[in-house]
Amino acid sequence: MSERTYWSKRPAAKAVYERRIEAENAVSFNILSNGIGVAAMLLGVFGICMGNLELVAAATITAVLAKVVE
Repeated sequence: MSERTYWSKRPAAKAVYERRIEAENAVSFNILSNGIGVAAMLLGVFGICMGNLELVAAATITAVLAKVVE
C-alpha cells in the first residue's frame, strides 16, 4: 500500500501524525534556541570576568539573535 493510499484511508490519523511531528520540531527548536542563549550568557559572564568587552559584545549580540529567532 502506498503512503498516499494509507493516509487517504486514515485522515484523522494523518492529522494526529502531522501535529505530533510539528510539536517535536518545535520542541527541538526551542531546546536549540535556549541552548544558544545559555551559551551566550555564559560567554558574556566569562567576558566580564576577563575584562574583554569584545567578548561581552559578541555574547550580547548572540543572545539577542537567539531570542529574536525564537
